[in-house]
Amino acid sequence: MFTARPGHRAHVLPSRWLLMLLALAGTLHAQDKAADADFVRHFPAPEQVRTDIADRRGDAKPEELVGREAGRLLMLGQTLEQLYGGNLRRAPAAVQALHADYLKAYERIHGNERQALIAEDCSPPTRLLGNCVRENYLKAEGDYKFGFDATVEAAELYMPEAYRSRFIDASPGQLTRKWTAENRARRAAGADDAQAEGAGMGLGTWLLVGGGALLALLLFAVLRPRQRGPSRTLEELQTSVRTGTVVDSNLWSETRFTSTTQTSGGGGHIHGGTGYVAAPQSTTTVNSHAVENLRLFVREDDGTEFDASFSELGFGARNGHRVSVIFAAFPNDQGALAPQPMALVNHSTQKHKMLWGRVSWIVKNDRKLSEQVLAHLRALTQQVADAGSPSPSPLP
Repeated sequence: MFTARPGHRAHVLPSRWLLMLLALAGTLHAQDKAADADFVRHFPAPEQVRTDIADRRGDAKPEELVGREAGRLLMLGQTLEQLYGGNLRRAPAAVQALHADYLKAYERIHGNERQALIAEDCSPPTRLLGNCVRENYLKAEGDYKFGFDATVEAAELYMPEAYRSRFIDASPGQLTRKWTAENRARRAAGADDAQAEGAGMGLGTWLLVGGGALLALLLFAVLRPRQRGPSRTLEELQTSVRTGTVVDSNLWSETRFTSTTQTSGGGGHIHGGTGYVAAPQSTTTVNSHAVENLRLFVREDDGTEFDASFSELGFGARNGHRVSVIFAAFPNDQGALAPQPMALVNHSTQKHKMLWGRVSWIVKNDRKLSEQVLAHLRALTQQVADAGSPSPSPLP
């Protein structure tokens, strides 16, 4: 408890002022919510997006129109997510419903038109002439999801002037550009600091530091312990195939970033006790790409349900499709298994894929065994696809 010293008056906030401040805070919060509601009110319905893309088609090819629509739907959905900090569970029910409509519309494209468009494997002459349907579609989808010009076009098309800057700032393309700029600024600041530090170092210091680092690397390479996992054989691999009917599915995309740093320059000269030593210069390139994820909930014919997630399949599955998921795992030291989904076969669309990148999930530091597992799983996937699926049980 606060007690005033003798001769001083305690400054106590009167209760009426406290109530006024609480009322003001409540009013400001209500105003923010009202502003958010008015902002979201201008987001278009998926049908409007398709109409607007068609009205502004210009000389676009058919696959480019489909790609533009898909990209804009993803852009609008992720902009809504950003408005609520990536957690739409805090959003009003109407906002969640609109976001779901965007995903459903994209899923319709993904499951129908997109699959036919990206199936084409273009030859070099076709690419050279710009007639590769697959590449035209993917470029249009990326441009309308991340491209600045397409984002500005959407802002001018749907948003009042007062909300356009906010819309652009929350878009996935703008967030990517902001992240890239900040990363480059940090890299540049680090390079400047290194150059300033290097300018004050003599040649002898640089040689001493370089020689010490080289010696440390040599010692580490010679003395480090060789950690090897238990030796395994292909005969130990446990595989299982689970077949059933898709009862639900979730499709979403995420943006992944990769960066490449190139270092050049450095060196200098010393003559007669004078000269300079320059620090190396580093250049960092940051790239982003969208990754599509699919999670399936499958009911087997005996009523048992399971789920499996996949990335970058190149094809989809919807409710009612018959699918087979191939799982694989090696037993651990205690003999327990943690099966991983390695392949998906959609019997309804006659498409299948073995995710070769997931072999590294179950095989570590053994190239020969990885190649054997990869060949085995590819053959098993083809065998399951060729065998087909028994007739489905009726969904409840």
